[in-house]
Amino acid sequence: MAFTNKDMVLGSGSVYMLKKDATNATMPAVATIATAENLAGYIQGGFTLSYKPTYNTDKDDSGIIEKTVMKEEEVKAKFGLITWNGEFIKKSTQTAEVDTTTTVGKRITEVGGVSNAVMDLYWICFVPDDTDRIEALQVLGLATGGFDLAFGEKASKLEPEFECKPYDEDGHKFKLTETVPAA
Repeated sequence: MAFTNKDMVLGSGSVYMLKKDATNATMPAVATIATAENLAGYIQGGFTLSYKPTYNTDKDDSGIIEKTVMKEEEVKAKFGLITWNGEFIKKSTQTAEVDTTTTVGKRITEVGGVSNAVMDLYWICFVPDDTDRIEALQVLGLATGGFDLAFGEKASKLEPEFECKPYDEDGHKFKLTETVPAA
C-alpha cells in the first residue's frame, strides 16, 4: 500500500535527551538516544517543532525586477513534562547547578547567574507512541527559551524551549524519520 494524503500521525510520545560531547559529536542513531536512561520524562501536551524561514526580497523602483532569497531559518522544539526533577531543570537552562552530594538524600538545584552559563547542547529525540508512520524526530537543541514552573491544583508541568542548531556541515536543523509503505 502506498502513502496517501489520508495517512495521519496520531498522538504524543516520549522525549529522550543526550548531552552532546566528544563521544557523540555527530547525531547518534535513534536506538542510541531512545533508551531508558535518556528518557527526559513523561509528556503532557505533546511535542512541538516550529520552523520559520526569513526571506529578503529586493526589487527595482519600477517593480519589474525582483529577487527573493532565504536569509535564515529558525527551528525550535518545545514540549511539556509532568515528570521532571532537578537534573531535567539543568538541561532546560544554561545556568543550573545540581548537587546530590552535600546533603544525603537530597538533590539541590540552583538556577541563575550569567557567569554560570555552560551552553550545553543536547541531542533530543522525540519518538511517537504511534510509530506506524513516524519513527522519530531528532534535533540538536540549546535551551534558550526559559520555562515556567507553576505549582497549583494540577500537575506541575515544565515546558522548556530549545533552539535547534545545525547538526552537520550542510546546516540541517532537524531529522524526521518516516516509515514508507512498500508500493
